Amino acid sequence: MKKRWIVVADSSRARIFAAPQGRNLEEVETLTHPESRLPEQDMSRDRPGLALDGGGQGRHGLEPSSDPKKQEAVIFSRIVADVLDKAHSRQEYDQLILFAAPAFLGMLRDQMTKAVAGALLLEVPKNISALTAPEIQKHLKAELDK
Repeated sequence: MKKRWIVVADSSRARIFAAPQGRNLEEVETLTHPESRLPEQDMSRDRPGLALDGGGQGRHGLEPSSDPKKQEAVIFSRIVADVLDKAHSRQEYDQLILFAAPAFLGMLRDQMTKAVAGALLLEVPKNISALTAPEIQKHLKAELDK
């Protein structure tokens, strides 16, 4: 019998469930990344620099080179992908179903190893990470019955 894991995730929390055949979901692990929930001003440690205009009109502030919230989401996607890769290599699951907020799903997909991507049975671009296990199970059933 194949071992199936269900992962529901957003940019700050990922919940991992085992899905035993014909039984309720069992939460295996919850990963959190509180840095993704910080207000943007708390994420920026340094102010952007100043630049001189070529025509001598004075100085103006530079825009930050990247979005701090997005950077934190990418960091968390690496953490989640690493956990999934290690669990797959320990043969804790054979099939993976992934529910994730659409933007985070893309980040997570970019971080997955080929082995984890090969175990991916279904991916759903939907954020259901705040739902209860029975509600997640209803979403899972609806997706599998399509």
